[in-house]
Amino acid sequence: MVESNYFKNPTDTDIQEKILQRLYYFPEIELSDISVLVKEGGDVYLSGRVSSREIKKKLLSEMEKFLGVSKVFDELVVIKKKQKTGYLRSSFQDLGVQ
Repeated sequence: MVESNYFKNPTDTDIQEKILQRLYYFPEIELSDISVLVKEGGDVYLSGRVSSREIKKKLLSEMEKFLGVSKVFDELVVIKKKQKTGYLRSSFQDLGVQ
């Protein structure tokens, strides 16, 4: 098994793995709604959906703490989650059903 030299000179893959591991500690986000891509020497592209501006701000701040991160590109969108009944009601209205 090849050991990572993350603490000496992290690769983009090392950085991405550490970020993905850290995201598990954010119970307020759905991991399936977030995408992390690290390339070009530590540039982090964070995209997807979060449910509030506070969560977005917290995630962006957290990304800058990782060793090797040179820049964070914010492609996150804040989308408030709807209650299921409201979502179904609006979907039925879209179909012309009341």
